[in-house]
Amino acid sequence: MSFKRPNFFIIGAQKSGTTALCEYLCTHPNICISRLKEPHYFSDEFNGIYSIDTLEKYLGLFDHCRKNIAVIGEASTGYLQSQMAVENIYDYNPDSRIIVMLRNPLDLVVSLHSHLVFHGHEDEYRFDKAWKLQEPRKHGFCLPRDPRFYYTLQYANVMRIGSQLKRVFSIFPKSQVEVIIFDDFIKKPSDIYNQALSFLGVSSDNRTEFPKVNPARSLRFISLICLARRVMPWKLRKVFKDSIGRKLVRLLMVRKALPLVLSADVESEMLQIAKEEVEILSDLLNRDFGRWLNCPRV
Repeated sequence: MSFKRPNFFIIGAQKSGTTALCEYLCTHPNICISRLKEPHYFSDEFNGIYSIDTLEKYLGLFDHCRKNIAVIGEASTGYLQSQMAVENIYDYNPDSRIIVMLRNPLDLVVSLHSHLVFHGHEDEYRFDKAWKLQEPRKHGFCLPRDPRFYYTLQYANVMRIGSQLKRVFSIFPKSQVEVIIFDDFIKKPSDIYNQALSFLGVSSDNRTEFPKVNPARSLRFISLICLARRVMPWKLRKVFKDSIGRKLVRLLMVRKALPLVLSADVESEMLQIAKEEVEILSDLLNRDFGRWLNCPRV
């Protein structure tokens, strides 16, 4: 069987607008996106996120792409964190185009934690405590029941966007990498969208509407919900989550994300990492991101 092969990849970072950009791109008449967002096929060390474990299964995600479509891609935000994914993508297709979306690492990690709690991949709803659990979690302790996203619980690693982009540039030529800053995307989504189209080599489709996608949310009664998650087997939780549970959560338990207050010691640790990464990123992109260090947290 002949399969269409992807030639562009949105590789992260998490909570930096990748879902929105992916949804905008997938409606373009000359672009085709994989059936499954975040297949993570090339991130070998993140096993078990989805059951896409063979090239045939992976390429099957693109079997709906029409024959005349030349721009075919997928979005897996874990690729940026992965030590193996970008090199694997290069080995698969060295002519691939890579889109990297980046955000203030302090905001990114806080938003990611809230997202993981909301969707049941993190069962410690207090960010300060989740941050302090990183070391024991490296050794298999205090882990949530959902085994698929353990790599995202190493929040300090998630913040290292400068180092991760540096690795991307060491593998792919800069001419094949488009870096999008979340702040720019939020302010002028039309400009950034058309910039992405130009990078991918397709003409504008004159899109004028850019609705907000995947807004930040939190759960009511979160302490009780997280307590239940710690004792409920993952398979049972998954059945509940995929059926009436999802509707119940949406109807009764969803609210806007709450503001966060960080303890002084955790904020200090986060700022130290952010300073290092902002310096690397500023140097790589020849742009000053120092303002990020003084912004209020989400």
